[in-house]
Amino acid sequence: MQWGRRGASWKRCGGKSTDNIIDRAEGQVVSLAAKQPADKRAIRRPRNNVLRAVVQAICAADPLVRDVVLIGSAVYAQDLAVDYDLVVTTRSAEPDNALFERLLAAANAVSDKPVDIIIRRPGAALVGLAQPIVAGRVLMGRRATTNEASASLKERGGLVNSFAQAEAALVNAEDLFQHAIATADPAVRDRRYRNAFNELFDAARIAALAYIGSKTTRWGRAADALPSPYGQEFRDMIATLHVAYSYDGRYPHDEQAATKEFIEWKDRVSRFVAALRNMDP
Repeated sequence: MQWGRRGASWKRCGGKSTDNIIDRAEGQVVSLAAKQPADKRAIRRPRNNVLRAVVQAICAADPLVRDVVLIGSAVYAQDLAVDYDLVVTTRSAEPDNALFERLLAAANAVSDKPVDIIIRRPGAALVGLAQPIVAGRVLMGRRATTNEASASLKERGGLVNSFAQAEAALVNAEDLFQHAIATADPAVRDRRYRNAFNELFDAARIAALAYIGSKTTRWGRAADALPSPYGQEFRDMIATLHVAYSYDGRYPHDEQAATKEFIEWKDRVSRFVAALRNMDP
């Protein structure tokens, strides 16, 4: 597993490789038991310990797992994410339904947030998953799934993240919002409002990753890698647009207030995208 710049990396599930981890800060191989904190003062990155436990549980439930990739909002701001979305590539021949239930139960038993899992086999099609995987964080393995996703995008001539895509997301967000206003059914209208606000976040996310892609490979630390003040601004967008408004539905429910809020956030995201684009060489 890979845990940031100072973290640890497992090469594979099963065998002796799961008994040892590489301490990248010290450059030494130490026993997994020795890395467990003796007290809270020893914990440098508690959220990484959670993901470590989740992947340990998945590997224990299926030793044939080749790699695990974290996708979704937890990649960009793990502390703000409401769940963990994992793509698990395994060589197991066990039927998907049984394997899914077992891995899901094992992961959720040790996680501090709900875990969702997508199971795939090496070489399987990555329909709708290629971009999230390339922008994701490899938790365990040698980036084989990420390489498959990159190859898939290249074959289709797709761009992982670009400022043109960010601007397209802004246009789509406006369309979604206008569609929401015109919707009579309250439940459907709520879903469309949420999607509109989340599309604004997606525009910011794509722009952030388009900028970071030319500066660093630290995909999992998007907010930290952005120059000031844009890192904090991106975190504000995650917390409000993605979590509070889209996930939790805590946007202003009065039409006039919702419209005012959407316009203000769209303007803010537009300026964010333009600023990063202008700084990009």
